[in-house]
Amino acid sequence: MIIDGEKIEGRKTFDVINPYTNKIVEKVPIAKKEDIVRAMRLSYNVKKNLKQDLRIEILKKAAEKIKKNIKKFSQLISSESGLCLKDTLY
Repeated sequence: MIIDGEKIEGRKTFDVINPYTNKIVEKVPIAKKEDIVRAMRLSYNVKKNLKQDLRIEILKKAAEKIKKNIKKFSQLISSESGLCLKDTLY
């Protein structure tokens, strides 16, 4: 888990399991309440200072990266959900 560029270590984790194979896909950290509060405060402080043009540009860049890596995202979603690849690409 990364908050404000800082990797948060030492948290308990839970297993993300592929429901089709029952294999562990990944271990995900469990955020503590203070992690969530800190992340929310930081995001609010950043968002309130972002101009609309910059927010639009950020969203466009995010969309481009998703499109560029659509197969990787599709495979990840498929492994986490058990859906077939064609159902994760639409």
